[in-house]
Amino acid sequence: MMADDCDEFQHFCHRKGMLNHFSQMLEFQNNLYKGKWPERCCLNTLRVLSKLDKTVGGSQEKIEEIKKEFEEHKQTEDYKKWEKEHEANEDVDIVRNDPDPDGWKNFIKTCENPIDVTLDLVSKVGPANPQSADLQVKCLKFFIKADKGDLALQMAQNLIKHQPTHPKTVRGMQMFSEYAT
Repeated sequence: MMADDCDEFQHFCHRKGMLNHFSQMLEFQNNLYKGKWPERCCLNTLRVLSKLDKTVGGSQEKIEEIKKEFEEHKQTEDYKKWEKEHEANEDVDIVRNDPDPDGWKNFIKTCENPIDVTLDLVSKVGPANPQSADLQVKCLKFFIKADKGDLALQMAQNLIKHQPTHPKTVRGMQMFSEYAT
């Protein structure tokens, strides 16, 4: 993982006396979740989560239907052919030798527990981009649904501080006041 690499790099920089490179790495890590692309990723993730909630809605029956469909997919010739290729491939690279190329396991995991799957991303990208009113409102709505009051409060404060006149700020503050009372 990237965090492990950064930890190793920290020790390397201190041993070799390369403090400039170490400070650059820290700056990179601080700005990792800021900007247009992480913001778009988070917004799209929240949109997909909203659509998933509308279609599946945590219904155990629909989740069982999806699992049954996955089991049927496992019986197809394409899946069996891929499974043989996957087992024969000795490449340890997880990208080249993906154990779930169609994403069934991730989809089922997301259907069963959507909040836990996306909480890590949203809790990092939302606070890092306080200027985006759209992102702050969607993150606020997500944190209210996840019952994360401290993060919801942070999003509400960002809306008031950075975008007080934006039309979405009013809607976000209404959601937060209903949640807080």
